[in-house]
Amino acid sequence: MQNLAIIGFLGENSKLVEVQDAKPFVTFNLACSTKNKQGETQTQWYSCKSSQVKLQEHLIKGKKLYVSGRPTFSAYTDKDEQAKVSVSVSVDKIEFC
Repeated sequence: MQNLAIIGFLGENSKLVEVQDAKPFVTFNLACSTKNKQGETQTQWYSCKSSQVKLQEHLIKGKKLYVSGRPTFSAYTDKDEQAKVSVSVSVDKIEFC
């Protein structure tokens, strides 16, 4: 089993998703930025999904979080025809930093 741990910032307020005949969940996007050798900032975005709906009101844009969970990787082509990989995380643990 794979597990991914990330420390990053929320890019927007979280969203509560309620689906008929299923448990509600919260979705949010987490940004993790690093600088490369040239000093340029590179940001990786992670789409996150959590069943911890009670935290939804606290998951607001700009908050720093530690999350861990199971990653899913998907390949896609961006608008400039460049091959990219998106990362989604089914979150098991959330901690506020």
